[in-house]
Amino acid sequence: MKAYDALGLSSNDPNTIPDANATMIVNSVSIYASAFFSQIVANLAKSTGIDATQLLSMLAQKFLEPAAAAANFLTQAGYSFSSWISSVETVLGINLDFSCIIEFVNSGPYTLTLTNSAIIYGGYLIPPPPTIGPEQTIRFWLKDPKPSIHGAQGWVSYTYTDSNNQIHAVTFNYDCPTGFFSNTVSITPGSPFNFYAQSGNYSPGGWGRLNSVPGSGHPLYVAFIWGINPPPA
Repeated sequence: MKAYDALGLSSNDPNTIPDANATMIVNSVSIYASAFFSQIVANLAKSTGIDATQLLSMLAQKFLEPAAAAANFLTQAGYSFSSWISSVETVLGINLDFSCIIEFVNSGPYTLTLTNSAIIYGGYLIPPPPTIGPEQTIRFWLKDPKPSIHGAQGWVSYTYTDSNNQIHAVTFNYDCPTGFFSNTVSITPGSPFNFYAQSGNYSPGGWGRLNSVPGSGHPLYVAFIWGINPPPA
């Protein structure tokens, strides 16, 4: 909308729009229309009480949205972490096993930008996004490699620029190993972020204490949050 307003057109009558501007508008619609309407459908589905699994299946099969994009539409529509997990597992036929399933709540005032990441073991079913805006919730999913003796392990680094124009980098680590090794989660010390974690069968009320990691149990669920706020429902 801002890009359209910036054109400074005297009228919305398509017959009066210059050819160059018309081309830009058509190209923009072709780029953004699918995602725009998929998000509208997801928002309407949430408001009318449509099940998350049913919605994800429709977006993936009828709208032909990639899995990561379709799952993100559910997140932005406001579906709970638990219903999101269940829908992804069911529709995509995923065996949870030793996955790391992440919710990231940026309740801070700054946009976070992905600057680096690594997969030690596994692969992203739903990858971390390039940016996380203020007051935005995102989710991503690192599944364990199969067949393998290893679980899922990886990390991401995000930066943000504060009100004093200072750049801060924060690294988030998560590891859901096999065997007798313990689950681990860590964040760059001194950052404004904290986390909650739980493992095994997910429960909205199953989160542990702030910055506490369950040593055993799989898969591993982690909620990274800005400041000291309640865990996700």
